Amino acid sequence: MFRCPAGGLRFYFCWSSLSQSSRAVRISTGSVDGTWLPQADGLVRSILPVGGHVYLGGDFDHVGGGDRDHVAAVDPTTGEAVTAFATQSPKYRTFELSTDGTNVFAAMGGPGGRLRAYEPNGSVAWEVTADGDVQATTFLDGLVIIGGHFASLGGAKRSQLGAADASTGSLDTWGPSTNGSIWALAADTNGVSVGGTFTRAAGLVRAGFMHFAPS
Repeated sequence: MFRCPAGGLRFYFCWSSLSQSSRAVRISTGSVDGTWLPQADGLVRSILPVGGHVYLGGDFDHVGGGDRDHVAAVDPTTGEAVTAFATQSPKYRTFELSTDGTNVFAAMGGPGGRLRAYEPNGSVAWEVTADGDVQATTFLDGLVIIGGHFASLGGAKRSQLGAADASTGSLDTWGPSTNGSIWALAADTNGVSVGGTFTRAAGLVRAGFMHFAPS
């Protein structure tokens, strides 16, 4: 099962099944909501409720029979694809989604890997490329935090971790190094927590977990 957040009256979750890899549980009863059926034809790795939509990211090519390659927006009640979110650009395996409350940020693999910012209509606001998969993302204080398996991000040296301005995509100076891949990121007012396969982070011995306080 992949970690996915709650939204409104439902808790949305996804797991490694190709037949139906995303469902919702009603928070009031704990029962599976049989009306929320996005019908993705591949693995859903990330679910993100934002405003009036629920965004899906993963390995799928279609949602609800429509062409929704790797990133899609669906109705939070029915799971039907939202046609207004019409992504036109080439898309790649999507590991995780995050948001600043308006735009959606997709951590993607593919040739080189990338962090892509989508506007609510599906247009690409900006994109930062890497020399390896971008596997995790979160948002904190105007920055998109980016993690994965790369040594270069946006043309600059970054060892598995970096950050970009959420509005412009400009690379930030923040970029502590680790000696292994980043697979999980979480942010709150206390800073950023990082999880992965590393044994050292920012020059310190850390077995797969490191917390960075706000700078």
